[in-house]
Amino acid sequence: MIRKKIEINIEKNILTGMIVSDKILGEIIPILKWDYFENKYIKRIAKWVYFYWNKYKKAPFDNIKSIFNHKAKTLKEEEAEIIEDILDSIFATYNTQQINTEYFVDQAIDYFKERELRIVANNINVLLDEGKVKEAEEQVSQINKINKAASKWIDPFDMEEIEDTFSEESSFFRFPGKLGELVGNIERGWFVGITSTYKRGKTWFLQEIAVLSLLKHLKGAFFSLEMTKNTMKKRLYKRLTSLSFEEGSFIYPCFDCLKNQYNICDKLERTNRLQLRKKGEDKPEFSEDLEYRPCTFCRKNSPEEYQPETWFEIIRKPSLTMAQIRDEIETFQKYYGNNLRLMVYPKYSANSSDIMRDLDVLEQIDGFVPDVIIVDMADAEKPERSGGNKLEQVEETWMSLARIGGERHAMIVTATQVVKGAMKKSRLEAEDSAFPVKLGQVDVMLGQNQSKLEKRAGIMRINVMMNRHAEFDEEIDCTILQKLSHGQVILDSEVI
Repeated sequence: MIRKKIEINIEKNILTGMIVSDKILGEIIPILKWDYFENKYIKRIAKWVYFYWNKYKKAPFDNIKSIFNHKAKTLKEEEAEIIEDILDSIFATYNTQQINTEYFVDQAIDYFKERELRIVANNINVLLDEGKVKEAEEQVSQINKINKAASKWIDPFDMEEIEDTFSEESSFFRFPGKLGELVGNIERGWFVGITSTYKRGKTWFLQEIAVLSLLKHLKGAFFSLEMTKNTMKKRLYKRLTSLSFEEGSFIYPCFDCLKNQYNICDKLERTNRLQLRKKGEDKPEFSEDLEYRPCTFCRKNSPEEYQPETWFEIIRKPSLTMAQIRDEIETFQKYYGNNLRLMVYPKYSANSSDIMRDLDVLEQIDGFVPDVIIVDMADAEKPERSGGNKLEQVEETWMSLARIGGERHAMIVTATQVVKGAMKKSRLEAEDSAFPVKLGQVDVMLGQNQSKLEKRAGIMRINVMMNRHAEFDEEIDCTILQKLSHGQVILDSEVI
């Protein structure tokens, strides 16, 4: 029963790729045999897709519904209902922006190879039983067609490869605002690390990456070795609702202009005519009694005159209720789908092999293929094997995480601690990583920088400690504003 369900889900994933992706369909069609599909309903839909491709040379996507409506007239009522359920399930889960193309092609080829081997093995046994040795030998040649498709060799001068290079979206993942400008685009298959000292919100930041991925219609799998499942869920609900379990007036950090604080701006659009501080003075303690108001008019209208600073504002919030969570989740799923899965392990109880196993189970049983895989955090994984020194164990853990990203064509994100000597530094550098071998595995390493005063003010500074694919400057910070008690990790961002 389990094996049959796994096969159905694999075939359904292949069909999904054929329906929604020109690239997947183009690579599958040349090696496709109808005997590869064991589910007769999926096979029937696949044939409709095949004929559509032959006529229009593209995937049908929404047009498959029109094809079904036309074909339904000739189907039995029970068959039509089953096929309609399959199509509804596909379109409730996928759109053209989120399909993991490379991984779907790999899985299709692997499945077709297995089916071809089973078919050929059966044919060989039948032919040998009939004494047809020559015909049995000829069956072996059928496998070569699949093996050729499974080859990973790439011809960079092939026009299809050139077109494929520039056919992708401008970015797979990108942080919002100025933080996105500093970090740049992050691509599928990259390994991203987050470095900071203790209790600086690494888990919050990893969760924010998961939510931002969902907003791009990407599928996410979040593995936690740090938090309980209830803590993880509560944090997620806070993020989606921007509420906490208390009501009242709350102090939120916001951006301001230095000219406004010094009272040296004479623009009519300025929000007030009060001075917060004199040049050279530190900012005063915030008080609700202050009549001073922040101003960011020039931020959008005259950016060359804007001098970014931070201040605060008061925002009234109700308390978080179950009804609000339900409403928010329903609205979120309506627009972005049900695309996040959580797995919680006890600390030091799982390693990357366990993560791979659970990803396989998730795919085989639920047909869920993540585009973004987040591990909170690699430092809390158990070693991949017993023995070896600490350096070797850490290197194997980070190498195995990098391998997961490459094999599954997914972005991998994890977090790590700094060395003890860097805990009081105002800005982290590559040399502050507890084990330099980590830098050798990641594509991007980001540093979370925050003094005790900044933490109280809801201010975090992010810098790029390493980027394998682009120029970077460790000394440039991007200030992000936070309200972690309400789950808000990146309220706004600005390079100050």
